[in-house]
Amino acid sequence: EPRKSKVGDVPQKEKKQLTVVMVGARGLRNADWSPFSDDKSDPYCICEIPDKPESKIRTRTIDNNLDPVWNHEAFVQGWEPGDPLKFTVWDKDFGKKDECLGSVTLFSSQFDREGFNGDMLLNDAGKNRAF
Repeated sequence: EPRKSKVGDVPQKEKKQLTVVMVGARGLRNADWSPFSDDKSDPYCICEIPDKPESKIRTRTIDNNLDPVWNHEAFVQGWEPGDPLKFTVWDKDFGKKDECLGSVTLFSSQFDREGFNGDMLLNDAGKNRAF
């Protein structure tokens, strides 16, 4: 028997299990560039529902790579129809704050009926066209 709902709440039977596969990224900017080394960004990706911290999933970090392939599959906890997904690619930095390499929001209407499989252009990715 589904639990009773309150305003803005979806009864348990209406909640859907959402699986996300973060395949990879390409064309990322090199946030670790230095004339003294061959270091490149060490990217990882976070997928989350804005304002739902329990939904956050994270790929592993891939060292020195501007075109990482994660193939990371996970369930998004707490997803309800209508919730958008925000993807943010970060550069893992040791000894200082991680740096954002770009982000994109996928709205529910873009994936809730038939899923989504494709490239998403990252915003705030610097001069690069990164996906």
